[in-house]
Amino acid sequence: MKNPVAKGRGFQSTVGRVPSDYISEPVIGSNFFSVAMRMEVNMKGDAQMSMYKVCVYKVENGKIAQEQFFF
Repeated sequence: MKNPVAKGRGFQSTVGRVPSDYISEPVIGSNFFSVAMRMEVNMKGDAQMSMYKVCVYKVENGKIAQEQFFF
């Protein structure tokens, strides 16, 4: 899995502006947790768009070992 921090920085480099965002409280089960996410973003050189996703993370040894996104 690509380093989540590097992956996040890569995404941020494509975003021009984030007028609004929302992240739900986490739902935790065993060694997984999930959050719902909504973002209004202006990608660099593009129009504003809405992004909705559910993010599921697997934790091993206190670190995120796997991530999966549902759009």
